[in-house]
Amino acid sequence: MIMAHNGKVVFESYPGMNPTDMHVWMSASKTVAGLLAMLL
Repeated sequence: MIMAHNGKVVFESYPGMNPTDMHVWMSASKTVAGLLAMLL
């Protein structure tokens, strides 16, 4: 969860994650790959 105020991040929370964990892309990577292919 991220909270922003006036365009600045004021709070970040990642429940279930440790500070050293990498974010899991899973199916979001398909969307990113499709978008990049479209932009090219």
